Amino acid sequence: IIFALVLTVCIAVVVSVSIATSNNKDDGPAEIVVTDPCDNPAGYVGHCLCNNLTIDDDLYEDLYEDMHEDIREALDLLRMKFAAILPPENVSSACDPQSLAIHWLVDTLNISKPQKKRDFYEYVAQGSTAEFLLVQRFVLATCFFSLNGNITKTHTWENETATACDWPGVTCTPFGRVEQLSLSYQGLTGSIPSEIGQLSYLKILQLAGNPGLEGRVPVEVLGIRSLRVLDLRRNKLTGTLAELVPRPNQSALDELLLDGNLYEGAIPTEFGLMTRLRKLHIEGNRLTGPIPSEMGQMTDLVELKLTSNKLNETVPQEVASLKYMQELLLRGNRLSGGLPTSINQTWGLRILDFAGNNFTGPNRAHDYCANVPTLDLVFVDCTELDESETSTRCGDGKVDEDPKDGQKCRCICETDQSSSTQPGYINLNDAEFVL
Repeated sequence: IIFALVLTVCIAVVVSVSIATSNNKDDGPAEIVVTDPCDNPAGYVGHCLCNNLTIDDDLYEDLYEDMHEDIREALDLLRMKFAAILPPENVSSACDPQSLAIHWLVDTLNISKPQKKRDFYEYVAQGSTAEFLLVQRFVLATCFFSLNGNITKTHTWENETATACDWPGVTCTPFGRVEQLSLSYQGLTGSIPSEIGQLSYLKILQLAGNPGLEGRVPVEVLGIRSLRVLDLRRNKLTGTLAELVPRPNQSALDELLLDGNLYEGAIPTEFGLMTRLRKLHIEGNRLTGPIPSEMGQMTDLVELKLTSNKLNETVPQEVASLKYMQELLLRGNRLSGGLPTSINQTWGLRILDFAGNNFTGPNRAHDYCANVPTLDLVFVDCTELDESETSTRCGDGKVDEDPKDGQKCRCICETDQSSSTQPGYINLNDAEFVL
């Protein structure tokens, strides 16, 4: 009776998803009709039922026994194949993302046909290229179901005829290895699946702008040796930055972008070990404590953006003097002491923002403009700095221009602390600068 009821529910929910194109290239891929997942046993158990009913292990066992022998054999074989990836406690469950992905794989392989069955066993042959691609397809399917299947504009991820490299947001090498996964601003919900760590050729992972994305970043993701860009901005990720420190000599990261999350605690001194990092953005989190002087070892750093946290103490001279730094944004913290003198040692600094802090002593902004030829913008506070020198040290927002080479540097001494509430944005004489 239960099985008949379940089957009736699935048949009643038969739907097809179509994605319409428009003249705008950003409106998504061409129209693709997705095969209904309730059309066969693996499909309805693997997707349709789990989206509508709760399936306990006893009910799943009954459904499993009613499946075709070939389907049961294929499901068992894939579970064994992915045993190293599957969480042991979830292997027998029908509704966890990993099992959903396995059922979907069996569904798409259509092994009820003799030739398809032979192809399937070739796919899972030990050491074959096809086996690698099958694992890769399983990982991406697990990502889909882990994120609740809520991938706007990417319903073609459920299309059984498209290869994984044809799915929106997926970029592959010429040999079919996934090297980029770009799912920013797609309305994702849930947590980042650890299975992404199996994408050993992945260079770029972009999951920014998904406010429903919560939890912690799996250590498996940080262990991808090929990973160059990790963009997780504007989500609700939690934890401490210490959890994001890769193992020694394993990180090839160029960009770590964490703006607008819920990270708490101090910046770990171990960040200094990420010597290849060029961009570190952690604006708008809940960081406390000092900026570690060990970050001065990050000699390739080009952008350091730490605005709108609760960082305190002084700016380490080792960090302020990083030669390749182009943007140093520390607005809206609780930093104190004097403005760093080592700024003059930088080679390519363009934007410097110290506003919205508690600095005291001389206003060095004019010195910065005079001694750093590449500098375009300097923001400091007037209220706490030595006002006796303000008139000669950039207190009026005028452009300092070197008559020899025409270099211009606009330095702004802010008197209104409220201007520090919007980090990275300021309007100067009707000219907008987005930092």
